Amino acid sequence: MTGKASRGLRRRVGRGPVGHVQSAMEYLMTYSWSILIIAIVLGALFALGTFNNASFSSTTCTASSGYLCQSPVLNTTGNLLVTFGTSSPMTITGIGCSSNASAPSSIVSITPTSLQPSEEKSLVFSCPVAGNNLGTTFTGQLWVVYNHGVQSGLYANIGTITAKIATHEGFPSQLSGQGTSYSAPGTYAYVTNYAGVGTTKGNVVIVNTATNTVVDAITSGFNDPEGVAIYSDGSRAYITNLLGNPGLGNVLILDPATNTITGAMTQGFNYPTAVAFSPSGTYAYVTNYGSNNVVIINTATSTVTGAITSGFSSPYAVAFSPSGTFAYVANEGSNNVVIINTATSTVVDAITQGINAPDGAVFSNDGSFAYVSNEGSGNVVIVNTATSTVVGTAATGVSGVWGIAISPDGSFAYVTNWSNVVIISTATNTVVGNINNGFNGAAGAAFYP
Repeated sequence: MTGKASRGLRRRVGRGPVGHVQSAMEYLMTYSWSILIIAIVLGALFALGTFNNASFSSTTCTASSGYLCQSPVLNTTGNLLVTFGTSSPMTITGIGCSSNASAPSSIVSITPTSLQPSEEKSLVFSCPVAGNNLGTTFTGQLWVVYNHGVQSGLYANIGTITAKIATHEGFPSQLSGQGTSYSAPGTYAYVTNYAGVGTTKGNVVIVNTATNTVVDAITSGFNDPEGVAIYSDGSRAYITNLLGNPGLGNVLILDPATNTITGAMTQGFNYPTAVAFSPSGTYAYVTNYGSNNVVIINTATSTVTGAITSGFSSPYAVAFSPSGTFAYVANEGSNNVVIINTATSTVVDAITQGINAPDGAVFSNDGSFAYVSNEGSGNVVIVNTATSTVVGTAATGVSGVWGIAISPDGSFAYVTNWSNVVIISTATNTVVGNINNGFNGAAGAAFYP
């Protein structure tokens, strides 16, 4: 036996029963306090329910046969945001949430919303959550009231939900303004990236406004995209492509259902920067930065049918009043916002006070105010539309401000700020948040209805 082997054997034999007892006593004396502390902490966690089954339950929505129910998000007020789909066409007229297998005692009526088998929509259910703390788990049933063919007032249990409260963020309760009404509108916003992320030609990113995170990107077909507008029923979007066609620019047609480019308008553009659909949806305005005019698009044919040629100097943004009677055009070159009478297609007035290289404009949902982003002074100003005067400032120190979009419920304004998106509360006209990832040359913004 070698010396190394014999020493090892002697060590093993020498420990014996007495050696084991001695080692155990030494171990307990050394680590007893640590073991006691761990035991106390574990006992407290069990008492608080940290290790009960509900605490580890996953957030799921198990759809009933024939329905889609996914991506649930529950907030502290009991509002549950889910993505809903169906295998049969229906018109939803009401929604509800119960904590058991029975239909809820009260159904929230919503504006009738048509849903086809190929479509998905976001809905917000009000659920009877006991407690409003983050991490609280709710299990219940989701219901819709719908019409199908000549039948009306039908009830359907669309799925079983198990969800933990994951956010304090609120969700819009109903749609207002131009959008198609359903229970959770504006869950997504489209933002154009002039410079793009991971591309030199630009892209369009999609923001989940429930979580204020970029969740997807459209990368094909762009050459410096600037403005974006989404049709009232969500069936299409127009995106101004500043350097498409090549060089003079074009307006791309996007299908939001598939997020693919389905067509392009090439005639009548000269560095197009912004686009807006009229409230009626029959026509759209596009600002031509290069030719100092605003062209009119027939949305039924997606063709340019005319132009407004007087009163512009490097026009950069356009917005319709909710009534469609007027449109504001931000003139970057002349530091003003001109007002177009849409019935006569003529400029009838201009706002000059407080305007400095304006690049974005949008109306509040009731039309009483408008927000204008001033790239020249790095702020967002508030315009009283009855007097056409600047009456306040909603944000300062935002040096790269471009486009503005109002959430469908009117609670927030999203302002593109080159490398991020600034969120303004329209109730207080103060900045309440930022979305910081996924942007490079953020220019235009629009909510998906």
